[in-house]
Amino acid sequence: KPEDLAAILINTYGMTQANLDAVCDRTLPSAEKAGVWLDEGLTAFSNPIEAPDIDITGMSLVPFGETALPKLPTVLSKDVRPILIPAKARETITVKELWYCRGGNIVWKDSQGVVLETIDTRDGSCVRDVQFNAPKDDTYQLSCSDQCNMDVVSHGASYLVKPGMNKRLLGAGSMYFYVPEGSAGLIIGAKPYADTYITTVKLYDDTDSLQLNKSCTGGGACEWGMTNPSPGVWRVDYGGTYGGEGTYLWLRGVPPLMWHDPQYLLIPSSSPPPSLPISSGGGFSLFSLPRHYLFQDEDNTLEVQGASFDTAKTFTIKFFQAEVEQKSISVIPADSATLRTTLSVADLSSLSPGLYDMAVESTLDSTTKTYSTKIAITKRGDLWSQGATDSSLQKRDGKVDIYDVSRMLSKWGSTQATDLQEADINAGPNNVSANKIDLYDANKMMANWTG
Repeated sequence: KPEDLAAILINTYGMTQANLDAVCDRTLPSAEKAGVWLDEGLTAFSNPIEAPDIDITGMSLVPFGETALPKLPTVLSKDVRPILIPAKARETITVKELWYCRGGNIVWKDSQGVVLETIDTRDGSCVRDVQFNAPKDDTYQLSCSDQCNMDVVSHGASYLVKPGMNKRLLGAGSMYFYVPEGSAGLIIGAKPYADTYITTVKLYDDTDSLQLNKSCTGGGACEWGMTNPSPGVWRVDYGGTYGGEGTYLWLRGVPPLMWHDPQYLLIPSSSPPPSLPISSGGGFSLFSLPRHYLFQDEDNTLEVQGASFDTAKTFTIKFFQAEVEQKSISVIPADSATLRTTLSVADLSSLSPGLYDMAVESTLDSTTKTYSTKIAITKRGDLWSQGATDSSLQKRDGKVDIYDVSRMLSKWGSTQATDLQEADINAGPNNVSANKIDLYDANKMMANWTG
């Protein structure tokens, strides 16, 4: 209670009532004073790092490399944060309980948090294999109700290390994480377990070059960052004085996933590293699209990036709604990694604005692969949907409505390249509005308004 705290400060720490009154002065600054403070802050941080938290909820995750390879030694952890494990229906997931089984339960949940199985960690040896079943295709959560150390033997896996769910790692060691192509910023956070500890953090990029060497003193949390980090798998080495009880780590600006073995590290399936493509179980693979929308009233270039496209074969790109095929287009691969075709206004005229599932079929043997993200058939002005986030692969919904107005206004007047690419939708006569987000763009949005 405030009055109890005031009594302690006065009676124990020698503060006066006048001191407390000064601390409690909550008079808001004038607009002029606030403006001065804002200008001072912007001057001090003239080049802020844009590294928003990435929401991986519902994102398709796959291992970075080959999970049949021998595993690197695990690291020791000591908290209840979940391990994420993507698995297919009817697969068996093998987990090794390595250490620290004095109490609590190992808990196996689905992506919705439904508990599927619970195992008492005191029931048996502290070093043993435990198996769980996957009743459906899902990303499962493995956690411990107390303090356990576990490794996933059979599948790719990662700790979730977003702010507020930072992972406590014991002693000194190394963890790996993935930086997708085009990431604008990267921030790594660290916090020693106790006030008297000091944590050291060394960050290495995908070429094993040292990018950061910092320390953080107990009693607070530290964050360091950089702009335009190179894509690929990065490594963080952690340790420090009195480090036996642990270091907390977290990530911003990139998928908040860490693991002790880079081959088994989870990455978004839509952005595989170019040097290590993701296997799709035979035949060709689908990886990503440069953009996930087609403008219905314009000619468009549709490009599908993947692997093992036979350039001597013809492929068919199909669009579906409610599992009913709405359109099919024949394409000859540009090369073994790219399908590319130009779609005219006439090609898209039969499709109503909205979201479509997209599949690619080999006409030779009918092998079909479905892309993981829906494609929007839409018009300029469709920028944002109700459930979109900055990390969403599909931000559009085929409608031009109030959510798009709100998004455009949030970018109004910006000259940043990413904002212009998104919201500068009308160059105006003689390009008078090129590289601007202004009334010409708003007029274009209103012209395509669906409500």
